[in-house]
Amino acid sequence: PITLVEIERLCFQETPISASWVRKLLVKHDLTAIAPLVPDATLRYLQGMVERHPGSAAARQKSPVLATGEK
Repeated sequence: PITLVEIERLCFQETPISASWVRKLLVKHDLTAIAPLVPDATLRYLQGMVERHPGSAAARQKSPVLATGEK
């Protein structure tokens, strides 16, 4: 048998945290706003990504699918 376990989404200031939210902030390079939303290891990864490719997130902003994950 398969057991379903529903895990409640983490919230920040009563707003559910989503990858779309984090991606929108990443496009703006707003790592300060991202910090309380993601684990430390993820934040370090994103910081390194922004440092290695400072212009690429801004270039992706023109594509809503890449910027927000939404079509």
